This record gives sequence, C-alpha cells and structure tokens, in this order.
Amino acid sequence: SDAVISIDGSHSGSASFTGSTFAHNTIGGNYVFKFLNGASGSMTRDIIAESPKLSAAASGPLTINYTMSNEIVTLPHNGNSTVVAADPRFVDAANVDYHLRSSSPALDFAPAVTGAVDIEQANRSVDLPKLPNIFGPTDLGAYERQYLCAADQIFCNGFDR
Repeated sequence: SDAVISIDGSHSGSASFTGSTFAHNTIGGNYVFKFLNGASGSMTRDIIAESPKLSAAASGPLTINYTMSNEIVTLPHNGNSTVVAADPRFVDAANVDYHLRSSSPALDFAPAVTGAVDIEQANRSVDLPKLPNIFGPTDLGAYERQYLCAADQIFCNGFDR
C-alpha cells in the first residue's frame, strides 16, 4: 500500500542492498524506498525499474554506488557518475524475465567482485567479450549475464577472445 521497502530509523533501522533488481512491483505510494526517522541505507550494483515511481525518500544517510534507476533525482548521487538514469533493457519484463539483454547498459558496469555469485548461483564479474567495462566487469542487478549471445552457447563461450 506504500513503498516496496520502508526502514524506520527510530528502531536503529538500516538497510543494505547489493546486486538486487527492483522492478514492476505494485506500489501504492510515490517512492520505491522510504528511509524514515534517520534510517540509513546503502545500495551497490542495483537496478531500480519502477517507473513512474520516485526512487527514494530519505531522512538519514544514503550511500548509492553503481546503481541504475528510471529516476535518480531522489538518489543522493552528487554528480557521482556511477549512479545513472537509464532503461536496463530486460529480456522480457512482461513475462517476469529480468535477465539483462545483450544490449543492456547495465552490463559490465561495476567493479569486479571476487568469489561472488548472482541470484541463480552463476559467477559474478563475467567480463563479456567485445563490451567495454564501464567501471569493471560486473553487471548490475540480480543476474550476471554469462554470454553475449543467447541462442547458441556452444559457439558463444568466448573461446575466440
């Protein structure tokens, strides 16, 4: 009936989100996140795709890095170039497939993360061939794209780098 996530600082509330995708939720309020009563929060390597909602209302400190959102005015980015407003280009959002397309600006966007896995237990920080690393080889959001092509993975393993 309100925000997707609401954190109350009057109870020592804080929240940290890393490698998460927030997309197409039913939101009754104006904001995706609410950090109330001085609650603190951080977001790293996340995607917020909740248009036309505003990303965050915060009364406490927020640290946002390597994050893509449909709306960044409400995120404390202070000219931080790692916080961008863009369409992440999901494979098939209408059918709840939030993997990233091969044309997504969220691919190879963040610094490498050693030993980490995504929501499907696939390796993080897969450096996709022929794509520039914006800040490093790690994709934003919950899913790390393993190959640029999707149809034929036999010939799509990067062996020809």
